[in-house]
Amino acid sequence: MSLCILAVSLLLGNCSAWRPTAAQSGSRGRAALRAGDYDAAKEHFESALKSAPESEENQLGLLQVLRETGAYEEAVRRADQYLATRETSAALHLERGRVASARGDYGGAERHLRRSLGLQGGAVRLDALRELALLLETVGNARGAQVLWDELISEYRAGRIQGSQALGNVAVAAWHREYFQDANDIFLDATSEKLAGEISLEALSNFGLLFLEKYDSSHAIGVFRDCLKINKKYPTAFVGIALAKKFESNAEAEGYARAALEVNPSLVPAMALIA
Repeated sequence: MSLCILAVSLLLGNCSAWRPTAAQSGSRGRAALRAGDYDAAKEHFESALKSAPESEENQLGLLQVLRETGAYEEAVRRADQYLATRETSAALHLERGRVASARGDYGGAERHLRRSLGLQGGAVRLDALRELALLLETVGNARGAQVLWDELISEYRAGRIQGSQALGNVAVAAWHREYFQDANDIFLDATSEKLAGEISLEALSNFGLLFLEKYDSSHAIGVFRDCLKINKKYPTAFVGIALAKKFESNAEAEGYARAALEVNPSLVPAMALIA
């Protein structure tokens, strides 16, 4: 009997060795997020943050999960909590700005995005330039947006842009400056694994949106379906297909819009389609 008790004690004592480390949980969270398994992604990021609460990478991963699934209030609370101890994080200000924009808090979004721009160069800055330019267009400041689009294009012309996400940002800039052929060519580079590495879902979905703007619903649907091959529940891809189906007067449009709302019940473009 004593041997059995000892064996059970040793087994229980070793359970902690089976638990994933914060790094392992974070890695699993990022993989689940990219695949569209949002519940698992949240669980992994939460687990990682219990072990390493100051991990910015895992904080950002959790915030992205919350934003993509429409949990905006929780995302705001968490982001403000993280920024309280990491006020100089350009990446956290960027994510906080994106959540504010999704909620319609344009003043708060601009404040955080400008703060992000003032803190760091590199990939985060390029994302912040794109987000702020889109925001300024939304609120009617076309001139301010144009300055930011031109800055992105200048970075590209200077040879300082690499990778799928960054190239996708430049393609969006070219599109909004109405350099449509350039935008198409840059998107082709941004969505080529051979040229740009791992494909950014944002770059890929924005390519689809460009096709939609040019009334090419067939190619748009193909691009959005490529998004769903990577992330089976990517809300922007569902909305994109819904818009394309609407152009075709196809009854499937509503189904895709509802699929987007199942992932993100607060997604305004999907709600607009249903309405």
